[in-house]
Amino acid sequence: ATCGTALTSDQGRMLARLTKNVVSCFDNDGAGFEATKRAYSVALDHEMTMKTVSLDGEKDPAEYVLDKGGAEFGSAVSVARDFMDFYIARLTKEFDISEFSGRRKVIGEVLPLYKRMGAAGKDYYLRQLARKLEISERALQDELDHMKLPASHPARKAEVQIAPRKFSLSQLVLGLLIIHPKMAEKLLPLVSEKLLDEGVKSIYRALCDQYNSSRLPEGEWSFDGLVSADERQELDVLALYVEDRYREVTGEAICNEVEQLVKVLKKERLSEQIMAMAKSGEIEKVNELLEQKNLLS
Repeated sequence: ATCGTALTSDQGRMLARLTKNVVSCFDNDGAGFEATKRAYSVALDHEMTMKTVSLDGEKDPAEYVLDKGGAEFGSAVSVARDFMDFYIARLTKEFDISEFSGRRKVIGEVLPLYKRMGAAGKDYYLRQLARKLEISERALQDELDHMKLPASHPARKAEVQIAPRKFSLSQLVLGLLIIHPKMAEKLLPLVSEKLLDEGVKSIYRALCDQYNSSRLPEGEWSFDGLVSADERQELDVLALYVEDRYREVTGEAICNEVEQLVKVLKKERLSEQIMAMAKSGEIEKVNELLEQKNLLS
């Protein structure tokens, strides 16, 4: 017993001397669930596998034993589930995985733990999650390879730093729009479609159409029927990347970030026009565009 606290690293080290297979059974509430996740992180540290007992209808193990008896508790332990199976099942009940936002939240919760696993474990659980969420394994692997763990995540201490994935400025703008649907009224007017890359424009138009027609159920974007399955998977990856990159940015600072990205996009488009005008010998137009670009500096 951990005596009212989460499993510590020292306790994990002692357990690992005795066995590589552990079963967790914490209180059946929010705090107990957090303790279970922490225990799994410790188990990974010490190369142990962990199963989790599900106590339906009871708050803690003591209540369960008093109410149903030791034999019944022993039966519950004997059918304990692999922690990741237990965790994914819980998350898919908590979040609506038929919606873009729900799938994104599930992915964001489990991938940091996958990052800690060996190759065989990653392969198995990525395939399992891909089937559950109807997302390609390639998209999940790509996100796993490029993710940076939140500072508060228990897996952060063992994180391997990986070079950030390259997304265009247009994609970063789109990502910020996607992850902040409740700020659509402020963010959408900051962006001009003509500044965006061709591959981003159709998604931006779809977001504008949804907002203008008041089709934002519960403040979330819906991509059903708007993009292909492959495009939706790419949007999932983009959204997770942007969430991680801008996790410290909140409130009005989000508007400022979009404004700055749009400003750089304007400079890029002006530079492209300047090059084109220079090649065609339109010096007067070049000077005019240069003045516009200088005003943005």
